Amino acid sequence: MVKLPEYEVLNFCFDNDNGCSLTVLANDERFHVTVDPKQLQDRSKEGKVIQRRYRRLLKRAKAADQDGEEQEETTQSGNEDDSDQDSEKQDSAVDVSSPETEQKPEDEDGSSKHTNALHRRILTPLSEHILSKPSGSKPTVQDWYYSPIHYYNLSTSSGKLQVQENQSPPKSLTERMNEILIPTISLPKKTLNLSIPQFSASDLTVLSCASDPAPYHPILVSHNDNNETYFLKPVDPTQPGPTIREIDIMNTIAKKDLHSRDDFRCPQLKGLVYFSSSSSDSSTIEHKHIAAILLSPIADPTPLTRLLDPSTPEHKRKQWAKDAERMVEVLHENGIVWGDAKGDNFMVDKDDKVWIIDFGGSYTEGWVDEKIKETEEGDWQGTGKVLTALEDPVGGTMSEEEEKRLDGEKEEDEELEGEEQTPMKSSPRKRSRDSAAEGEDADEAAPPAKQQKRSRQSAGTKDTRDVKYCFCESTSSGRMLACDGKDCKREWFHFECLDIEEAPEEKEWFCEECR
Repeated sequence: MVKLPEYEVLNFCFDNDNGCSLTVLANDERFHVTVDPKQLQDRSKEGKVIQRRYRRLLKRAKAADQDGEEQEETTQSGNEDDSDQDSEKQDSAVDVSSPETEQKPEDEDGSSKHTNALHRRILTPLSEHILSKPSGSKPTVQDWYYSPIHYYNLSTSSGKLQVQENQSPPKSLTERMNEILIPTISLPKKTLNLSIPQFSASDLTVLSCASDPAPYHPILVSHNDNNETYFLKPVDPTQPGPTIREIDIMNTIAKKDLHSRDDFRCPQLKGLVYFSSSSSDSSTIEHKHIAAILLSPIADPTPLTRLLDPSTPEHKRKQWAKDAERMVEVLHENGIVWGDAKGDNFMVDKDDKVWIIDFGGSYTEGWVDEKIKETEEGDWQGTGKVLTALEDPVGGTMSEEEEKRLDGEKEEDEELEGEEQTPMKSSPRKRSRDSAAEGEDADEAAPPAKQQKRSRQSAGTKDTRDVKYCFCESTSSGRMLACDGKDCKREWFHFECLDIEEAPEEKEWFCEECR
């Protein structure tokens, strides 16, 4: 199996004709791969297998995307009939984080597994065209976003999956990719009249990047002249409203000198970032189109939601609750509505001080009711839930759905305890894999003996429902292959992630990390 270099997904989409395209950043280079089913019609036996695998992975990725859209509908920010400022449908939260604290989702579900498997399948033949290691240079924000894209087409020939570079991609494609990958919005005259400092993207050096919120983007930058460090928050071209609202509110906070108070902490708005159209583009000209806003960074921030745990000292939780409540009071005393009150919009710095962030508005279901969004009442509804969770990290953070789920898990545990009284012929991991396999297609029925090999660490009655395996770092599901490496950290691998349909005939098999 080909070992892929580390990569970050910049964009992924598919059409109604079983085609798709994937854009990634790998070792400082951008690659765009187009998959046209017509180019996968190799009639050889191996070619048909490739086509069948692709269609299966695409089908599951589409299903995963549909599930994600349904979940995303639970986060709203206004009615579609409202103005741009009120019609945004995504949470505009800003994660003012440093690279040390930026983390990927800990619990990657099955839907992500299927999408990642398709990505790996598409990128495998591209690996030989990717540099073996990053360049090591630190680009400017301008260069990072305007980095050239290498265009490739995926196809099959003689039973092999291959890519062919497209030296002359259609103009419509290159323009479309620029629209997707290069963030920019137009500011209204009212916002421009605030006279906020503007910075050229060519004068800012990228120090680190983050993938949350998606897509992967620069997060920490420094100015080339004074080496001052800023947090960079790119705009979202699909929803300019939150950015405009945030600029307006943060400017109001600065004018009211709230940053000088001991009982209020939020990042300071340092400036707006624009892309230079030419080397002679003057910084003295007011630019209507901006790419990002610059904020003062929070030192080693941690989202408050990650600290809602009984292990967090009670005296810290009490102080955070007191400070959080007071900061919302300060906003309201100055005629400012926060707009998206929730746990993730409080950050705790390296000195255990709590900060309030994100003034882009919107609301998040489960925290604030839609009918009171962007009101003081809504602010207190969301903040009240944060205060409750700080007081009781267990009961205060549990929704009705979670309570039902835990009740179901309790019943399941009781059933498992009953089963453990009788001799077991398989480990808990094997049992979970077998049950998952029952729901697969006919060609993914009961796994062979090699596939069912019991993991060394699963002996006994250990609960493995939350154990992560494979490259995708997800729980056990479907058909999986065990690595024979004595100290393998991943142990089991999904057939899809390995891009295989049957277990290898060899008596021993080692993953790429154990070879």
